[in-house]
Amino acid sequence: MINLLISMSIGVIFGLKHIMKEVRKEGEWLVDFPKLIIIGSPLFLISLYHIWIYFNIQFLMNILVYGLGCLSIFGLSASSVSLFQLTFGYIVITSFYKNTSKI
Repeated sequence: MINLLISMSIGVIFGLKHIMKEVRKEGEWLVDFPKLIIIGSPLFLISLYHIWIYFNIQFLMNILVYGLGCLSIFGLSASSVSLFQLTFGYIVITSFYKNTSKI
């Protein structure tokens, strides 16, 4: 669990440059929902891999085994899960932006 939070926090830190640019802009804050849903959701599910195994959540493990079975071919290891967690943190923080268009 600690590894999950640390990896996601590092991803957020990588995205801070984007947020700092957005803070300086004028406009209202928006969220890029397609980015979060299409890219963020699968990353989040894979990021929870170790938690699913630890708590033996059968339904979620079946999704992982059958739905994401291709990842086992590539060798889903602790380091690759950490990479997914880091990428998820980056995707979340960079999904926030300000709408600067004038109407």
